[in-house]
Amino acid sequence: MLARATGTGLLLALAFLANPARAEVGQDDPLVQVKVALPSEAGRWRTRSQQVFDAHRQELQRRTYTVWDMQPSRSLDFVWIPDRPQEREAERVTGEGRLVWRLAGKPAYDPASFVAEYRGAMRNGRPHGRGTYRDRDGLSYEGSWKDGLPEGRGNLKLAGGAEFSGPFKAGAAEGEGHFFDVDGEIFEGTFRHGLREGSGRTVLPNGAAYLSSWEQGEERPGSRKLRLAQLGPAGGAANDIRLGVSVDRVDDQTALQYSASNQESGLVIRPSKKRLMAVWKGNDDISLTDQEESPGERGSYGLFAYTAGDLPPLSLVFEVQNRAAAPVRIRGASLDVDTSVSDLQPAIQLTAGSSNECGMRNRSDFSPQFELENFGWAPAERSQLRFAFVRPKTSVAPGAGGQTKEVGLIRTTTKVDLESDLRAAGVKTDQLKMRAKSGGVACRSKGNPSACLAEIANSGLFGSLSRQITLEQRDIFLNAAGTLNYVWRDQKGQETTRSSPFSAKLLLGRTPIEAECGEGAEKEPLGKKPLEFRLGQSRYRLPIAFDRTIPPGRSARYTVRVQAPMSSEHKFKVVLQSADGQQIASRPIDLTYFRPSRLVEGNPTE
Repeated sequence: MLARATGTGLLLALAFLANPARAEVGQDDPLVQVKVALPSEAGRWRTRSQQVFDAHRQELQRRTYTVWDMQPSRSLDFVWIPDRPQEREAERVTGEGRLVWRLAGKPAYDPASFVAEYRGAMRNGRPHGRGTYRDRDGLSYEGSWKDGLPEGRGNLKLAGGAEFSGPFKAGAAEGEGHFFDVDGEIFEGTFRHGLREGSGRTVLPNGAAYLSSWEQGEERPGSRKLRLAQLGPAGGAANDIRLGVSVDRVDDQTALQYSASNQESGLVIRPSKKRLMAVWKGNDDISLTDQEESPGERGSYGLFAYTAGDLPPLSLVFEVQNRAAAPVRIRGASLDVDTSVSDLQPAIQLTAGSSNECGMRNRSDFSPQFELENFGWAPAERSQLRFAFVRPKTSVAPGAGGQTKEVGLIRTTTKVDLESDLRAAGVKTDQLKMRAKSGGVACRSKGNPSACLAEIANSGLFGSLSRQITLEQRDIFLNAAGTLNYVWRDQKGQETTRSSPFSAKLLLGRTPIEAECGEGAEKEPLGKKPLEFRLGQSRYRLPIAFDRTIPPGRSARYTVRVQAPMSSEHKFKVVLQSADGQQIASRPIDLTYFRPSRLVEGNPTE
């Protein structure tokens, strides 16, 4: 059997190779090879001319970019989006940015056109440095690159759910790493040229662990005997069926996605948007970036504000592999849920309104306000801001803010206005509001941003904060940075104290310069309706209508959709019922499910 996941975004194929299944129990351990499978055809350089906005000149400019195409027969289009466009750039892409590959002839806004994406450092037209790759099939790699291949430490996730974490050399696993198979088997040990080599620790799907020994990817006979002993007596479907669970990606780049990661305790499923989890469950800055504030195609924006159309049910994929010499019939399946607990934790994002003039969520030219939006299921109580006025991109240590502002209850949306705080610092807010209506804050040094900033700072408009303002393109900004402190209550009424950092970018004015605007195997779905988790219940079963016969040596993939009425935590297993009365259970699954307490209205065209 060859289970291949092909990533065409960098025109790179990262392959998971396995031997044909064998009937004898214990003789079917796969030959795992974690390495880049290079296309057989010759690659070539691809060049594209595109428009890029030059912030220094305040105008669109045409730039030519060249990247390396490892598989030109696919005839894909690409676009390079640099993080910081330079006035003079090397023709072969170098620097930080985003490289996107799409199907030729399809519009860029069409989600179906997406093939793959690389975000990170490039050198001489190839990925080089830290970067993240993902493709539409669900394959992803995050880590270090050298000359277009994984090199150094990284994490590789295959579309089917297998995962490798460890060092790479010239595109192949090399050194001490962890390999997680889809059925729950774990190997911790040495890889050479992508193959297991020497001794390592193997944890079997039943939880038993032993010291295994390998040579060029094959387990040595003595070690194999230990495997057989740990597996227990052979016989029945429980030993013949291999069951793996993964997450199916939604073919829609604007929808809320989930991803799975393997841990020794089981499979952990979380929303795949890292910033969502870092703000909701971690200690990341709650302030939205300009890009995050920009609405999606249906109207969703930020980290937590979703339309109904961008919240599809979570689709679980379970792969059933028959390793026996005869067909095996599966007569039933279910999700056996241990616990389902509501998660009321507030999900707060700070929106200031974008200053972008090309269709984003705009605001007034003088806007010392921001909104605190709560999309969690419990209100934030006794909320208070501790902050200081600082230059943008300047952080303030927790508790170090010199000013305090009471906010109170944040149930849905609370507006915070800092105009009075600015006046107390000597800022002439009335004059700034008048100039916002009459064309902006005058600047004679239009071609020199540094000189223009100095002129504005010395205008007397900004009081004691004149050295904290910055000029970005034509916008005058000041940051209010600090922490939002509040308490919230869980379903038992217990209080939890929370402190979230924020950095609100306040727009105090604009100069009169005008900016120019420009431009795997097929899966069979099971059931028409999603399974609904029962919140507040434990040790219950969600049956799945399932009656299939799996031919010998074959695999089949199925999807089942699940959902919950609100944000919640679920611990469960996928369980199959064989015709001979045995049960085959997946690894334990730990799911964090997110659903906002309220939805935003979709665009009229939805």
